[in-house]
Amino acid sequence: MIVDYSAKYRGFDGEIMIEESDIEGVEPDFIAAAQEIGLPLIDPNAPYDLGVFKVQLTTSKGVRDAPYMSMIRSIRSRKTLTIRKFSTVNKVR
Repeated sequence: MIVDYSAKYRGFDGEIMIEESDIEGVEPDFIAAAQEIGLPLIDPNAPYDLGVFKVQLTTSKGVRDAPYMSMIRSIRSRKTLTIRKFSTVNKVR
């Protein structure tokens, strides 16, 4: 299965990595069955109405790529950053 992941619909150099799953099991059969009834293989970020795609995970080389690890840990000590539990952000300056 090959899908042209266009840069128009996704980034390739962000902090969080996204990979297609390599899950064993029913996924290949599910995708094949969907294609058999006419559903196209699509990029889930593209503006299609209907289609099928491999499950995408926030992983990097098979290891979960959590937002905290990718985005916050490296900047946590900045004096201009305040992190509070159970807070709602109304404005970012």
